[in-house]
Amino acid sequence: MSSEVRFARIDEKAIPDHDPAQLTRKLAEAKAQKIAGECPDGVIVSGDAVASKDGKIFEKPCSKAEAAEFLKEFSGNEFQFVTSIAVLNAQTSRMLSTVETLSINFVHYSTAKSSSTSANTTS
Repeated sequence: MSSEVRFARIDEKAIPDHDPAQLTRKLAEAKAQKIAGECPDGVIVSGDAVASKDGKIFEKPCSKAEAAEFLKEFSGNEFQFVTSIAVLNAQTSRMLSTVETLSINFVHYSTAKSSSTSANTTS
């Protein structure tokens, strides 16, 4: 069985949802459908993930400065990491998808600390 990596390059902002689980599922499924158009005989596996805290969704940071702001926000707090995966049989159009949420307790982060921070996780 051969495999290859392809990037869906969808406009993720065009698929809004305030629920992190629904957002990641919609994005994973949209990515699978986009690639299925390029691979009509394939079985496509795609995914998406976001962090969420107190109802706010944190998508991929656009810059190092934004990533640093995310770290400040998470510092000393609990947040959720929400991941979805979709599997699409392009020939039959049958798709299965699932969502998993992991709660993470982030240690207090200080810019004075070295880059070796840690987090405790629970599922």
